[in-house]
Amino acid sequence: WVLSMSARHPQAFGQVAALSGGSGPAAVEGSGPGGPRLFLAAGRFEPEYLRVVRDTAARARANGREVGLREAVAGPSFLTWRPLMIE
Repeated sequence: WVLSMSARHPQAFGQVAALSGGSGPAAVEGSGPGGPRLFLAAGRFEPEYLRVVRDTAARARANGREVGLREAVAGPSFLTWRPLMIE
């Protein structure tokens, strides 16, 4: 949801974090440069989400967005994502 909303209303977001986000690259399509910085992460033990997150990062970068991407050696868990929230 947050990826789609940040693409539609970039002025409302300074930064966006999507951890194990599953909405996919279409969520950032057409957002263009100057949108909020994205922070995307997924665990290597959740291969489908990891693929989607990698694709989303690539599409956002191609659209000129600034993207941080992290791949944790873990599955989806608050214990995995908690340290990444600092970033």
